[in-house]
Amino acid sequence: MTPAARLILLVALALGLAACGYQLRGTGGAAQAGALSPLLERLYIEGMSPVSGPWPVFADELRGSGASLVADPAQASARLVVEDYATERRVNVVDPQARIREYELTRRLRFHVERPGDGTRLLPSQTVEVSRPAAYSSSGLLGSSLEEGRVLQELEQDIARQVLYRLMAVPAPEAR
Repeated sequence: MTPAARLILLVALALGLAACGYQLRGTGGAAQAGALSPLLERLYIEGMSPVSGPWPVFADELRGSGASLVADPAQASARLVVEDYATERRVNVVDPQARIREYELTRRLRFHVERPGDGTRLLPSQTVEVSRPAAYSSSGLLGSSLEEGRVLQELEQDIARQVLYRLMAVPAPEAR
């Protein structure tokens, strides 16, 4: 194939991907997929530290949508109340010698969103659950723990994005 033909093929492929809406993860994100209600302009997280779990990633995504996390509940326009946050590890694959080869890691977050003053629910209780397999080797424990840490980090990123997508369902306040 000639260099000119390769270039034409490459340009056609790039235009085809761009035309179908394909986008690399992290180049637009949930924040650009839709707008958040002005009710969520300043969000306070209750029931979990905002510097652990999925919240650092969530804060970045939230800033990209023009909103922010606040540390003081008195400054919040809405509260995201964490009802439950759990991690589960389940054996997924066992070899013929009955040794574990793969786990399935699951993170589950249940939350709702309410107005700080009167407790009116802006978003009813929601559950976000994400799972991924993680390889395990009894002879390479360090590698296995690094793999598990990487998978848990991916799960937290997925949870943060899914929470943000669900927050986009909160309706804007009615004009009076």
